[in-house]
Amino acid sequence: MMARSTPTAILLALMLATAPARAEDSDSLRYYLSLRFAESNPLTRAHDAFGASIGANLGAHLGFELSLDDYELQLDTSGAGKVGELNVLALMPQVRLRWPLLERRLVPYVLAGAGMAVTQVNDTSVPVSWQGGNTRVRPAGAVAVGIEYFLTDDIAFGTEGRYFIIGDGEFSAAGEETDTSLNAAMWTFGLRLFYPELHPSPPRTWTSHDATRIYLAARVGGALPGASEVFPGTWDDPEQPIFGSALSVLFGGAVGVNLGRYAGVELSIENRELTLHTAGVGDLGEYALFPILLQGRLRYPLLDGRLEPYVLGGAGVELAELNDSSDVPAGLPVSADDQTLVGAIGAGFEYFVTQDISIGWEMKYLISRGHELQIGRGAPVSGNLDALFLSLGVRAYLFEL
Repeated sequence: MMARSTPTAILLALMLATAPARAEDSDSLRYYLSLRFAESNPLTRAHDAFGASIGANLGAHLGFELSLDDYELQLDTSGAGKVGELNVLALMPQVRLRWPLLERRLVPYVLAGAGMAVTQVNDTSVPVSWQGGNTRVRPAGAVAVGIEYFLTDDIAFGTEGRYFIIGDGEFSAAGEETDTSLNAAMWTFGLRLFYPELHPSPPRTWTSHDATRIYLAARVGGALPGASEVFPGTWDDPEQPIFGSALSVLFGGAVGVNLGRYAGVELSIENRELTLHTAGVGDLGEYALFPILLQGRLRYPLLDGRLEPYVLGGAGVELAELNDSSDVPAGLPVSADDQTLVGAIGAGFEYFVTQDISIGWEMKYLISRGHELQIGRGAPVSGNLDALFLSLGVRAYLFEL
């Protein structure tokens, strides 16, 4: 949950620190990308949640979007307590109605839509059997209210409360049959990025290269393991393979600052998940890795500042967590939760589609050699969790210092 709360706190601080500037909504046709992250709180059932939407504002009040949301629900029985989690992936088209205020800088809105939700049981402590199968596609709907504040003409910060309507389900675990509601509320904070911008600057002033600029970044891609055996006698498969390949799904984010024309520094966090297998034992469970890195960036602006290739390097710590190990034979406890120092080198480029928003590609090699695995009473063994990260991303430049 730390990874969810930190971006939210950063977003709030940046909004409060932003100096007055020209920023407003518009009645023009504008397309947008929305990125949302959940805040941990006792009022909502959903946790480990995030969402993304692509959409368009058709005028001053009406818009449409296609929304993707992912979150977890805890599965409980009366006798055994928590027995696992249910992952929910909801995809649905939605209508958005908004009403700009304060010279179009503050925009409350409501939205509603219907589509489908894919539910999947995971992270179980005992075997769990879901009626109709542990992976199911269900009809779903959602309603939401939110409010956003324009930091620039093409970037708005917002908070949103969303309620998912999916119905009920029944599962069996620890000898009990349990009915549970799949409906859930989710409270998120995030950014909405608009295109085209309302007041484009001349090409040579696009990225204010001589200024100090604060940005937030989000990335998605794949991670390729650097070794055939991640621990001696233990190999891995992607927990979520990309098109059946050896690439694991990779998510990441960063907060950073460009220091003048060529330098920069950022704090990044990424996540990938593997399934571990050991000869003679079988599946060990899902292995989640979270590298957190402080990285320096050297940039070189081209094409009047619209294209920026860069190289990067950094060091930090990687957190490891083993989940869903209920199928390991009795008498063989598995220990793999730890932290280790890691390093990374890489390169990439970003292309500015507006003066405040860039899209880009990045390749980074992570050096991770300090994690340990212990099975039963055997001696701990060190692993090679090196990986090549390939990702696409977006950077939102919020203001200048």
